[in-house]
Amino acid sequence: MDHINLLLSIGELDWVFKGSNSIETLLQNIVAMVARHMKADVCSIYLYDDKTNELVLRANTGLNPESIGRIRLRSGEGIAGSTLEQLEPVCTCNGFSHPNFKFFKDTNEELYRSFLSVPIMSGTEGIGVLMLQRKEDNHFDPADILALRVITSQLATVIENAKLIMSMKRHNQKAAPDALQKTVFNTPFVKGKSASRGYAYANAVVINKNERFRQFDRVTFPRHYTFKDFSNALTATERQLESLQKQVENKLSDAASMIFTSHLLILKDESFSGAIAALIKK
Repeated sequence: MDHINLLLSIGELDWVFKGSNSIETLLQNIVAMVARHMKADVCSIYLYDDKTNELVLRANTGLNPESIGRIRLRSGEGIAGSTLEQLEPVCTCNGFSHPNFKFFKDTNEELYRSFLSVPIMSGTEGIGVLMLQRKEDNHFDPADILALRVITSQLATVIENAKLIMSMKRHNQKAAPDALQKTVFNTPFVKGKSASRGYAYANAVVINKNERFRQFDRVTFPRHYTFKDFSNALTATERQLESLQKQVENKLSDAASMIFTSHLLILKDESFSGAIAALIKK
């Protein structure tokens, strides 16, 4: 088992991000990487949907691909739901005998009875579940549990950002086509999270959401900008983020630098840059 190679090599995680052109692809690359290193037959990422209060299967390798987005569990329901409810790992050599197990038809899950499920945490809050499965004769051990807990802590920031972006994408998809411009700039309110304990003092600013972007209508620019200028700006921003990431890697932990990779992915994701590009071409 090559747990240590995965836990210590953030460099290997780079190919996961650089080879992803959407949030969905990112999550799929993550489950493929974790399954390979943990020698698991199945790897799944469940993310908690705050709107429906359900865990939703968002990425998987090993089961029927049509299961993605279709499997939904309440907190406490199924092995994944139990993991989220207890915020503790669940490890069993026969998941079918687990008191909370829930079977879904046409997933091919019956082939993999050994389960290891670990909560994905954001601070003290559970935001999802990372689950592994193996065939019945290949059980998980305490070393596997420890390794998967560390892996989820490494990936938690990136997965939390992925969860946020997917939520924004679903919000955008519900909007009418003629409301595209309004949707892009009036995204759902996002509650910030404290990066460190303590107090901050600063001047208060009243934000009028109806005026946030109207100021740009009153700005006079030195020249007319084109779609090519927008593309060049995205490229320049990507380079700046990559430079910042390297600086953070040198001063802080490798894991801390992954937040910049999340920002890079946002730039590439169609729900962000694609929507803006559509407005420019309109």
